[in-house]
Amino acid sequence: MRLFAAVVPSEEIVRELRTRVAGLRGLPGADTLRWNDPADWHVTLAFYGERTPEERAELLAGLARTAALTGPFTLGLAGAGTFGERVLWAGVTGDTGALVRLAGAVPRQEDERHPSYRPHLTLARGGRGGVLAPYTAALAGLRTGEWRVERLLLMGGADGLPYTTEAAWRLGVPLDG
Repeated sequence: MRLFAAVVPSEEIVRELRTRVAGLRGLPGADTLRWNDPADWHVTLAFYGERTPEERAELLAGLARTAALTGPFTLGLAGAGTFGERVLWAGVTGDTGALVRLAGAVPRQEDERHPSYRPHLTLARGGRGGVLAPYTAALAGLRTGEWRVERLLLMGGADGLPYTTEAAWRLGVPLDG
């Protein structure tokens, strides 16, 4: 199981975004994309891959410390973009400074190179020659309401299976509280 740290939008935001994305599925070529299930929508902070039990225990402790030292903040979604023709994403707005700080504070492997963090919520992955430009154009005016980010999650997933929440911590809650 591949592990990653993430924050997730509220149910209200998922419903709002689901309505916008439903319209995209009628565009020509939509069947060439692999659409993410709305239940799996999240904003990734860091990837961890597979971990031994010892590494996992250390990771859990580090994430708990990070959550305790980070207060809640507010995010929304706005606009869309792509990573080449591979990934279609919704942009993140709101207190992105707090999100970037959280992404920088979560545990990482010592040898991990951390490229510039680009907050986004993946909607679909390209495939079989799909072109993503029509989808970014259709989502250009996307602007959801905001949600209060109150939890840091460790999520996991295996190919073809839904993501699961492996652990969660409330932001800003002291470890002994």
